[in-house]
Amino acid sequence: PSTGKLIAKCPVATRQQLDEAVKGALKAQTHWKQTSYDYRREIMNQMSDILQQNSVELGTLLSLENGKPLAEAIREAGARTAASLLGFSSMTIPTPEILTDDKNVRVEVHRRPYGVVGCIIPWNFPLHTLFQKIAPAIYAGNACIVKPSSHTPLSTLRAMELLREITPPGLIQTLAGGSDIGTEICLHKDISKISFTGSTAVGLKVAANSLPTLKRLHLELGGNDAAIVLDD
Repeated sequence: PSTGKLIAKCPVATRQQLDEAVKGALKAQTHWKQTSYDYRREIMNQMSDILQQNSVELGTLLSLENGKPLAEAIREAGARTAASLLGFSSMTIPTPEILTDDKNVRVEVHRRPYGVVGCIIPWNFPLHTLFQKIAPAIYAGNACIVKPSSHTPLSTLRAMELLREITPPGLIQTLAGGSDIGTEICLHKDISKISFTGSTAVGLKVAANSLPTLKRLHLELGGNDAAIVLDD
């Protein structure tokens, strides 16, 4: 970013490719939701290992497209992504959770996966935010369609390429592009939840586009918090 020099070209996904990706995600999720938490945990542990082993490559790519210091980028690509995967996969989820069980009534909570989750990622912490979204989603039995920021697609695409050898086909797919493909993800009838991190203005559009299909929403939106800078 500091020189303006072209470092790579990235494909832009189409609506047809989105439809194909969602079809593949639905198929993958049908089998994935039947796996045990122990199996998912093992896959996620392997994902963590691969990301840490390739943190220098991923961090270098992230620094090139994002501009953050190389050491910070490498830490994000390795330690921070690993923390997300290992942290969520270490959770114990009661199946079912018993709320009440006495002679009069028994109340159980059964947690079911949504299906396909659309993950829309910002430019500032693309890998860290990516795994903050997909780790809990796949651990809960969902499949993911990922849309990285149009400013930082390369590190996400490469990370997903590295993970293809251990993740089931179709479980996590990445579609690069601008706001058009992001809108299509929000509107798609077979995507059941959207997790978005970004500006408040775009978050409002995400919410509006998700409304016709009554998607569940997770929105982490930016703000303008006050700050005071002192002489020292």
